[in-house]
Amino acid sequence: MYKVLLVDDEPKIIQGLQRLVDWEDYGMEVVGTVQSAAEAMAIMEGRTIHVLITDIKMPEVDGLQLIQWTKSFNRLIKCVILSGHADFPLVKEAAMLGIENYLLKPVNREELSDTLIGIHWKIESDLSEQTQLRSDAVILRNNIINRWLVNRIRRQELEQRADLLNIKFDSPSIIVSLIKVLYKDSDTDRDRDLIQYAAENICSELATWAVIVCDPYGYIVCIFPGESEDTTIQIRSVLKDCSEAIAAYLKRDVFITVGTREKELHDVHLSYKRALYLMDYSLVLPTNTIMDDSEQSPLKNIIPINIDYNRLQSCLINGNGSGVLSFIEETLSELSRAGGVSPSLVQNVTIEIAHHLLSYTHKIDPDHAFQIKNQGSLVAELQQQKNMDEIKLWLRSLAQTALQAAHLRDEDRNPIIKRMLDYVDRHYMENISLKTISNAFNVNAAYMGQQFIKAMNDTFSNYLNIKRIEKAKELITTTDLPLQEIAIRVGYHNQSYFNNMFKKHTGGYPTKYKITARSLHST
Repeated sequence: MYKVLLVDDEPKIIQGLQRLVDWEDYGMEVVGTVQSAAEAMAIMEGRTIHVLITDIKMPEVDGLQLIQWTKSFNRLIKCVILSGHADFPLVKEAAMLGIENYLLKPVNREELSDTLIGIHWKIESDLSEQTQLRSDAVILRNNIINRWLVNRIRRQELEQRADLLNIKFDSPSIIVSLIKVLYKDSDTDRDRDLIQYAAENICSELATWAVIVCDPYGYIVCIFPGESEDTTIQIRSVLKDCSEAIAAYLKRDVFITVGTREKELHDVHLSYKRALYLMDYSLVLPTNTIMDDSEQSPLKNIIPINIDYNRLQSCLINGNGSGVLSFIEETLSELSRAGGVSPSLVQNVTIEIAHHLLSYTHKIDPDHAFQIKNQGSLVAELQQQKNMDEIKLWLRSLAQTALQAAHLRDEDRNPIIKRMLDYVDRHYMENISLKTISNAFNVNAAYMGQQFIKAMNDTFSNYLNIKRIEKAKELITTTDLPLQEIAIRVGYHNQSYFNNMFKKHTGGYPTKYKITARSLHST
């Protein structure tokens, strides 16, 4: 609600104005009513007022003087003059001060209404302009900092931008820390954006001596100047405060890493690179951990793990679905229980299991609709999993793919199912459903649905969504198309629904999948 202050030395006029219109209808509320300019000044010194409606003639300080005083420190305030008679010299003087209207008493309801509508539009326009200016400045600042973090800005340009970035170039060293907010599966894209924004603000308020920015991976980057060797202790303390504040106010856990101390400001990319590397430990360490590069490595007590991949292969060949799922559960549970397990070991074991599953799938049915095209897309999907539980779910999904391929191999497909699968291959990008296909085939929709579940061990709608998401992953990896265009090309005309479906079937949102896939391709 925009705040309105009414000023008139006649109480009846003020009372009449309050009752004349429903202020809430205009997005406004009357927060003050006074009978003198001095009282109005006292209120405006203590709070923000968006609209000032004042009598032009008052004892001691008149309305014009009040407006002039107000505009001296709040140029965006909208002012309206009230007068008992038309005084054109005063009207001219008021217009030069930038008033919105000059209303004669008694005030006409329609004229006041039209004036408030115009004022509301102008306030919205002013705020939008101010927001855009701030947004442009933030974008410029973030762009410079992110170029600095990856060593893509010349030292001379960086030094010229020091004031904008609020960086002290006389600092003896510099340290980069990363904060990863661990979202809930139920968080929508908008939820994540708001949580990220709030978490950044929390870090900015607590780490006042650091440069704060969000990087392309969605991590909150804190760049700390190192004044002394004691800085690491201070950094850990403020990061702990950030973690506790995010948990208290946003109800989200975090994982935090601290990179190397670098003596040269231009070597900040080395500290950032180390902090990124340590972020992989979020797979194997508890939430709200602060992983500091200066600490002793947690890998000193590595326990050897023997994994019987032949057992997995045997279960696949024999169509032992429960055996495959048990193998995945037991292997990852053993990794979780083992001491000193590195993220790279977890990733290598996971990729090895995934490779066995998909090799088997390709061998028995090269054209299977759910096959993943290459090793790179496997790694991209794996990197979107936040912890061991999510890795288990992802591997179980791949196992279901392999087992489903075996099921299709061993069972003579119903001719209707073959036609349905072929129809989906040709029309998945269109608005299709069981009903549209049943009309095209002149077959009962309920019967088709039952036959599909029996043959495919899956519902038609889920099969269609998986098909579309696989096509979307292929387009993300192999083209430069915007995500909105990709969503439309694979049959989703609602971007939010596409994002949620992508997250459901891959474990991560398309934006992060695109960043990960491109970074893997560039390396």
